[in-house]
Amino acid sequence: MVGKTVRLIPLPCPPGWMAWLSASASLDVHPNTLRFRLRRAAEIAEISLNDAEQRYAAMLKLRPARPVR
Repeated sequence: MVGKTVRLIPLPCPPGWMAWLSASASLDVHPNTLRFRLRRAAEIAEISLNDAEQRYAAMLKLRPARPVR
């Protein structure tokens, strides 16, 4: 392999994968850890993350009443 150049072919990411990577990086956790924790929180709270109305209601309930300073 001396003298040969290996060219890597970029593979397309599955839909939504970049959002997982970005969110997990900002929280400093592995993407799989973030996905597991979100699924577990949804199980405990008995909400469906696939339902936009339930996600919105959960977001409003989890939002602080006053801005955090």
